[in-house]
Amino acid sequence: MPPPPATAEIAGRPSAALRPELHGLLSAVRGRLRRYVLLRGLAILALTAVGVFWAALWLDDFWFFLTRLELPNWLRIGFDGAAILLLLGVAAVWLIGRLVISAGPRDLALAAERRFPDLRGRLVLAVERAQNPGLAQQESHFTAALADRAAADAAERVRSLPPGELFDPVPLRRSLALAVVLTVGTVAFGLWQTDAVRRLSDAYVQLADIYRVRETSLTVAAVLPPGEETKPLTPGEAHRHPRGADLVLLIDTPSGERPGGGPWRAPEQVTVTRETAGGATGRSFALPDGPGRFRFALDEVRDGMTVWLSGGDFVTRTPYVIDAVDPPRPSRVAVSAKFPRYTGLNSEDADGNLLPEVRPVRGAKATVPVGTEFELVLDANKPLAAARVTIDGEAVPTVMDSEDGETAVRIPLTMLPPKSDAPDAPEDPFSAAEGTVGVRPGARVAVELEDADGIRSQSPVRLVLAGVVDDPPAVRAEPTGVSDALTRTASVPFVGTIADDYGVATARFLYKLVEEANEATDGVAEADGEDADDPPESASEWRERRFRVRPRGLPEQFDVGDPDPALTADRDAERFEIAGLDLKVGQTLTVVVAASDANDLTGPGEGRGPERSFRIVTPEELLARLFDREVNLRRIFERSLEEVTASGDDLSLITAETSAADVRRTAGLASSELGQNAGQAEAVRSGFREILAELVNNAVQNSSAVSRLEELILEPLTVITDDLFPEADRAAGALGAAAETGASGPERAAAAAAAAQATERLASAMAKVLQEMEDLAEYHEAVRDLQLLVQAQEELLERTKREQKTDLIDGLFE
Repeated sequence: MPPPPATAEIAGRPSAALRPELHGLLSAVRGRLRRYVLLRGLAILALTAVGVFWAALWLDDFWFFLTRLELPNWLRIGFDGAAILLLLGVAAVWLIGRLVISAGPRDLALAAERRFPDLRGRLVLAVERAQNPGLAQQESHFTAALADRAAADAAERVRSLPPGELFDPVPLRRSLALAVVLTVGTVAFGLWQTDAVRRLSDAYVQLADIYRVRETSLTVAAVLPPGEETKPLTPGEAHRHPRGADLVLLIDTPSGERPGGGPWRAPEQVTVTRETAGGATGRSFALPDGPGRFRFALDEVRDGMTVWLSGGDFVTRTPYVIDAVDPPRPSRVAVSAKFPRYTGLNSEDADGNLLPEVRPVRGAKATVPVGTEFELVLDANKPLAAARVTIDGEAVPTVMDSEDGETAVRIPLTMLPPKSDAPDAPEDPFSAAEGTVGVRPGARVAVELEDADGIRSQSPVRLVLAGVVDDPPAVRAEPTGVSDALTRTASVPFVGTIADDYGVATARFLYKLVEEANEATDGVAEADGEDADDPPESASEWRERRFRVRPRGLPEQFDVGDPDPALTADRDAERFEIAGLDLKVGQTLTVVVAASDANDLTGPGEGRGPERSFRIVTPEELLARLFDREVNLRRIFERSLEEVTASGDDLSLITAETSAADVRRTAGLASSELGQNAGQAEAVRSGFREILAELVNNAVQNSSAVSRLEELILEPLTVITDDLFPEADRAAGALGAAAETGASGPERAAAAAAAAQATERLASAMAKVLQEMEDLAEYHEAVRDLQLLVQAQEELLERTKREQKTDLIDGLFE
């Protein structure tokens, strides 16, 4: 073998001559080292890629298990970046980095020495001398010889070494086997579960927003209050819901096939998660409402909210937004009316046209007079898109005016009279004004409002249209100062009031006469065989007589006469004069006060007061009646005088020695008696005033008799009731107070004397009036006797006439 060259290239560096056997060994070590690093780096890189695949799959499944949603883009982008960095790092550390690092001869020699300990450092020494020729030249010959000998020995030993055993193959084999198994398994999984590979590709490569194919999907619709109309909801778009109304969501499973094939699968349950605008959260389950349908309801929603749904493998990605807004409602309800002209309720313009009068409606009833042309006006709290108005269930046209962001709904109407239910009732001539809808009293109006967002009022605005029928005048006028018996010369005063909401137009008397059967008629009836218990009567029709004082200017209240009972003919009273009727004794006169209003649409309306019937009598009969009343009044007054006198006697018996208890008891009895008799005296005075009024109104007494009755009876009675009775009662009260307060005997005796004197003055005045009553009674008794005598003469004359008539008839048949 030729000697080795002085120098050789080993790993790109000049070195001293190295034996070919050793040089071959180092080259084999280098090649096998590079192959080992490459294969193991590729195995580790493959294992890292498989790990990234399964980590991506696990992360996606775990996230879907928690949220039922796709991974967010930011998380997928972060995972992609981390995976790429991991793969690049593994490749850089375990593959590229180890391949590009060069191993020097000494490093290779050390590796061979560690693998083959039999070399005993000779290979390292040979390599070091070959790399440092200058060091070898400085060696002694002996040292050089020993080194050459060691190199030769190493070369000899290298020839017997197996190069394939330089590295331990077990770790490499394990790494390759694991990489192959996991890679093949992963590829087999990808071929078996292509959807998973597609999903990962869409998720981590394509970064698609939706990459999972679901078996369940849900659609949501809101039930629009107040009815059952529904509106589909779109995630992310706000649905306006009326504040305070119940929120009802209908959750449905779509029909048809899903993108992955097959029908959509309905979930077993649907979870509704919500968060209000105030931050409150809640979660509940929707209730089943049929196959594939669920219903979710919330009572009286006040605040806006966001809503998420989950069921099966479905979950909403973008929440549904519910905005709670105020529903449309009337902020003001009013009536703009043109009332019938005769009511005088409207103002007029310069041309005489009626100006509408606006009146607010409070409550659920709008009231207008019959015949009114009016608009029902509803001002809404927000702009409106539509208004539906029904009256008694039938739709009617409306007018909507928008101004300054507000909408007014106007319903033109005319209030018609009530419809008669009588089958023979005449046709109603009254019709609605042009451009208006005619309504009857009691019509029910329902108004539904809808705003620009499609929100309807929670419940219709309901009103009742009350039509006020113009009632006839209310007449409260009756005769005063007379009884049910009148003379033919009587003047009947009427007092009272006539009232009408829109004014009294006319006022008058209505009267009629009824003939009363007399004895002659009874005799003819008996002769003809008629029933004497049912005498014939001839009734006249109502006749009219105007008032002396008439209503002017349509007053709402008209006073009839003087409210104080009229006693004399010159008093301010509305009188019905009997003298001009030429009545006969025995006739019955019925008088009533009637009044009419100015209603020129459905009227005029006529009202009547209570009817009063009077029997025409002779003055003597009237005086006899008054005499009987005088007798009763005199008896009452006489008993009062006796009781007052007795009370005075009891008071006069009290002395200084009388005990306080007896004084107190006597004073109490006297006060009680005086109080009762004061009321009786007042009743007697009222009775005599009525008698006087009847005397005056029937013209049966002359002025001197009337003056005497006023001066000698009524005026003293007034003094008695207004002055003397209160004086005596105060004196009796003072006596009782003295006894109560423990006054001394002389003080009680003085108080008793004062009370007795007051009672005595009262009794004396009453005695004088009683005497005048007795004198008046004697006069009236004489008049009554005269009346009885006249009546007896009339009966005798009438009987004589009947007998003469009978004799004449008998003579004709003989």
